[in-house]
Amino acid sequence: MIRRLLPLVVPAVVATSAAAQPAPVALVGATLIDGTDRPPRPDAVIVIRNGWIDAVGDRATTPIPRGSRVVDLRGRFVTPGFVDMHSHIAIGAWIFDTVQGRPTLRYDYDESATRELA
Repeated sequence: MIRRLLPLVVPAVVATSAAAQPAPVALVGATLIDGTDRPPRPDAVIVIRNGWIDAVGDRATTPIPRGSRVVDLRGRFVTPGFVDMHSHIAIGAWIFDTVQGRPTLRYDYDESATRELA
């Protein structure tokens, strides 16, 4: 029974997995600043396939794959992702306190940090 169904199931699975892959995306026309010492590259093409950068180059030399979703970025700039690495560890809790008879909201860092980091 399984051997008779196999020729029907395998092509369906292959077709489904091929159809499930999204079309490539081509970012076209932006000025690319690649984060190296190279000068900015005007009128660039960036091809993204399956979530990864597949090709980068000038419009004249970088082919755009058939069926790509083309995004026109003329007049815009593309740069590497910037990550903000500045952060604070928030160990503590906001507590209501009374200071000189007035209710105050204070961040109880010292006691909590000492307890958590000990």
